[in-house]
Amino acid sequence: MDDEEVVTAGLEGTDIVINEIGLGTANIILTASDSVNQVPDEFTVRVGEEGDGTGILSTPSVDFTISPTLAESYFTIELSAEVQKQSLKLSLCSSDGQMHTMQWTKTINGYLINAQLLPEGIYIVMLSDGRNNWTGRIVKL
Repeated sequence: MDDEEVVTAGLEGTDIVINEIGLGTANIILTASDSVNQVPDEFTVRVGEEGDGTGILSTPSVDFTISPTLAESYFTIELSAEVQKQSLKLSLCSSDGQMHTMQWTKTINGYLINAQLLPEGIYIVMLSDGRNNWTGRIVKL
């Protein structure tokens, strides 16, 4: 975490609890690991005053879902109606930092991704509209 004067984060059982301390913005990095690789995922938490448009404690909304997160051949990305209207860049990065080419098909609610040619491992799925970035994670079996 880059600013402990804005928020603190900790584990309570299996929950990640974020507590506000002051006003500002903090980046929190969560890392998923298996026996071989570690994949960090960063998100921003903003704490503002009521009425300033950020809310008391806010994070960018998750505007897509990936299923299944454990995939052998295909996975789907479902987008919110708001995100579907935007021009998006879709990227896939393996846990070793390499970008991978994907075959995908546009669906009514998002994308169908062909994972058959990907090596087994952990991947970060990245979506960007040029202003906002969204990330998710899949494991190729």
